[in-house]
Amino acid sequence: MALRLILALVALVLAHAANAQHQYAYPMQNQSPDQQKKDGYECHMWAVEQTGFDPSVSPPQTQAPKPAPQNHPMPAIGLRGQMRQALMDDMMAEQQKMKAAQQKPTPQQQQAMMAQQQAFSDYQRARAACLSARGYSVR
Repeated sequence: MALRLILALVALVLAHAANAQHQYAYPMQNQSPDQQKKDGYECHMWAVEQTGFDPSVSPPQTQAPKPAPQNHPMPAIGLRGQMRQALMDDMMAEQQKMKAAQQKPTPQQQQAMMAQQQAFSDYQRARAACLSARGYSVR
């Protein structure tokens, strides 16, 4: 569960960073739309090669161990009682999820998030350098 929380936080950070740091490239040498697409792709690939970071690929996700199912036998309480018990089980599971989501990330988790942010920043700078060298104004 903690690993899923880390991955969710990293994804949020990257999504926010992508929105906050979106690069705009203006073609200063009247490059055609096809040339702009080609340059954008080639600069993306070059930046990935230089930094080892690809923002179009999600970080690897490993499965967190799932909690053991709660097996409590249903007493002969009828359909309403069984429905009530199922509802209570769902509510308890939701409370556990909320409690887990409120936990603060560990120092290792924070370090991983900072490393992802730095990798994204390095990628953006490399991509901007490539585009600038090809005659684009990048902001």
